[in-house]
Formats: sequence, C-alpha cells, structure tokens
Amino acid sequence: MKNLRPGRTALKKPLRATSFRADMLENRDHGRGDPPAARPPRLSLTNTLLVVNGVVFLVQMYVKVKRPTFPMDHYLGLSLDGLRHGYLWQLLSFQFLHGGIFHLLINSWGIYVFGPPVEHAVGRRRFLWLYLLSGLFGGAVHVVGGLAFPSHSEGWELGGTHR
Repeated sequence: MKNLRPGRTALKKPLRATSFRADMLENRDHGRGDPPAARPPRLSLTNTLLVVNGVVFLVQMYVKVKRPTFPMDHYLGLSLDGLRHGYLWQLLSFQFLHGGIFHLLINSWGIYVFGPPVEHAVGRRRFLWLYLLSGLFGGAVHVVGGLAFPSHSEGWELGGTHR
C-alpha cells in the first residue's frame, strides 16, 4: 500500500476484462439526465446520398408520368451529343439518375454497405469528393469510350448504366 498515490485506494482483487464495477458506470455522461451540450447529431453523408438518390428517382418517375414528352435523359443523362451541345452539367447530373427501380436498389445497396466504412475512414468531406470524382471519372471513361468507339456511343449514361 505504500506505492499508492494520494487519494487512491488499493483494489481488493485485480480487475480483469470480465470484472464489473458499478462505479465505472457512474462516471459516464450518457444514459443519465440531460445530455452534455454538443452539436446535434448530423445525418451521415451515406444516408444523405441515399435520400438524395431516392428523391431524384421519385422526381424522375414523376416527370416520366406527368410529362412523358420531356427529354429528361437528353438534358440530364450523360451523352457525347449532350456534351457537344455544351451540357457540361451532365457530368454531375447523370450520377444521380437511375434506369429503373432495380438499378436504384442495387446502387443504394452498394452505398449502404460500402459507404459507412469508407466515410468513417476518410471523413465526410473526402467521402463526398470521392463519390463525386468517382462518378466524374466513370463519366469521362464513358465519353472517351464513345469517342474511341462511335458505334457504341449512342444513348445516355444514367448513374453508370448505359441506356
């Protein structure tokens, strides 16, 4: 007992990983009373991307039903012809369009499974840049492929799926 610092007491038995002491829980802030003052919890970027993709898909389906003659794919889907006409926003907009419910579900599943660990590893801001730049790179590969093989460049690119 001589080696103890002032204010410390000796344990009756050594602590092991399975030992439980009630006083260990008393020192924690969570689970008791008001939470400590902090920023409100934010929606993860992964969940935000899932919501954005879902909302864009609903808008896409709404436009197809209400205005079937509106050429949404022509203006928002990535195409070599669209880029030639100066529709540079297609490099971003095509990343959020989907060719159908199955396409949306498969992409959402991939974001749901792989998004959280990647977002946790690289951080929210870098994850967003990674997401957008990956889509941009995929679109650029599609455009270069269309230039190299013109017979395969007809149609639009929607979220990574050629239509």
